[in-house]
Amino acid sequence: MGKRLYSFFSSLSDTLELPVTELMNESTAELTGRRECVFFGVKRICSFDGEKAVLLLCDGKSVITGERLRLVVFGGNAVRIKGNIETISFGEGKK
Repeated sequence: MGKRLYSFFSSLSDTLELPVTELMNESTAELTGRRECVFFGVKRICSFDGEKAVLLLCDGKSVITGERLRLVVFGGNAVRIKGNIETISFGEGKK
């Protein structure tokens, strides 16, 4: 994406008070070590237990596996998962 187009979306997101990723229909993930993961652009949680989480994102789906996984925050379009994260995979999903 070009710098001008990103700047336009950034200004628009500030005006509408929406995350840029939501306007651009893209998800983002932030990983802190192997203990915490934050996803933005989450439409819904498909399934969740202590060993596996399946998230439907605005641009696909993500599967997180590990041990002692805990859903710490789910609000707006963000999900924070803590625990011993072993794998994170991304794929196509129903949009």
